Amino acid sequence: MPALLRAVLIWCLSQAAYSINLPDLGHSARNSITPQHEQHLARALMQRLRQQGILIEDPLLTDYIQQLGQRLAPPGQTFRFFLADRPDINAFAGPDGHIGIHTGLFLTSQTESELASVLAHEIAHVTQQHLLQAWEKTQHLSLPQAALILATLVIGAATGSDAGLALAVGSQAILQQHQINFTRRHEQEADRIGIRLLAQADFNPHAMAAFFVRVQQASQLSLNPLPALLRTHPLNSQRTAEARNRAADYPYTQHQPDELRYHLARARLERRQGQTGLTIAQHQANLQQGRYRNRLAAQYTLVLALQDAQRWAEAASYLDHLLTQAPGVPEFIIAQAHNETQQQQPETALRRLHTALQQTPHNLALAITYAELALAQGQHQAALTQLQQTRTYRPDAPGIHQLSARASAQLQQLSQTHRHLAEYHALQGNLTTAIQHLQYALSLPDLTTSERIRIQARLDTLQTTANRATAP
Repeated sequence: MPALLRAVLIWCLSQAAYSINLPDLGHSARNSITPQHEQHLARALMQRLRQQGILIEDPLLTDYIQQLGQRLAPPGQTFRFFLADRPDINAFAGPDGHIGIHTGLFLTSQTESELASVLAHEIAHVTQQHLLQAWEKTQHLSLPQAALILATLVIGAATGSDAGLALAVGSQAILQQHQINFTRRHEQEADRIGIRLLAQADFNPHAMAAFFVRVQQASQLSLNPLPALLRTHPLNSQRTAEARNRAADYPYTQHQPDELRYHLARARLERRQGQTGLTIAQHQANLQQGRYRNRLAAQYTLVLALQDAQRWAEAASYLDHLLTQAPGVPEFIIAQAHNETQQQQPETALRRLHTALQQTPHNLALAITYAELALAQGQHQAALTQLQQTRTYRPDAPGIHQLSARASAQLQQLSQTHRHLAEYHALQGNLTTAIQHLQYALSLPDLTTSERIRIQARLDTLQTTANRATAP
């Protein structure tokens, strides 16, 4: 079995083992897997999701879900939050603090606190080392038993598919006793800590119980027998009552209304999923008649529809109002920059993006939009400078490396071009192509000694990974 696939399968096994209820093995679980191994599994997971087209790479959506997660996460621990393009109601905690939210779950939530409650629950699974405890337990499985679970879960856990459920019958029987005794305790612990994280971040701690009810209602209305979230996170009326009781321990406060960006992210997701299905006239009628959850988000949805129809002047009037009401919102800034570019004002758009990046220098969406526009205007060095800054905090974003390669090529920096292309393909899981780019970079004349050392070191790393992937 190829090692890359095997790595993803092993991660899926840890998900499966947690889901079917393993005993608490204590903090010795950290000794079962090194941080470096966890990082390798996380990279393999993200590569797998990209290869299958499941990982949502929209920078605005990525930025929003990351900011929301970081608002909840305890200090001193790194998390990577992402959206998976799956219609089912599900979420999962992967290795190395990687937490995925399915788009179906996002759109099922009705408030930002409800969405935050799911993130908080998954964060708690990570901080309490539930995955590592599961990993340690799986070391005792025989190879045939592990292989059966792995073959099942690579279809189910990594992709959200139900195609592997028939295979799971035998594998679940292996650990059925643990399933009876321990799932409830892990879920209780994650609920308890998750509610505390909600309250500490000034979200509504009652939102977790409210979302439990919403998921149960969705399961009753669905043609499918059980939402994926309920299969991996068993839920009953007692658990909902316990969540309500825990939330009641926190003093009542007047919680802030949902962040605007929650509604904007919902609007982008609905548009991406084709769920709006409304004409421009219908969007306008909804605004006039007050049929919306958030007025600015409804106006933003109308702007996107107008831009799709290339009605730039009409979009501009709404954008002026949006930026007056919320001048620092990246969705509005990017939409306005796009509008200005289409109206032959690219320099104005670039200045707008540059100013926004000075105020929020770590915003991935603003950085990518600025680099794309700078490249289109022939400002290759400006684009490359911004991309270099962005890579320091988002080296795992394939689009950053792809744009860096374009800028380097225009500047005749051939070795840098191939190094960036190598990183882009490595993140996509195309190790053979990545290695070829580094080999070509090494063959170029006039490399400095330091450049040659860095390229060779990276080539050695990728070749080692590739060799493991082809090992029997």
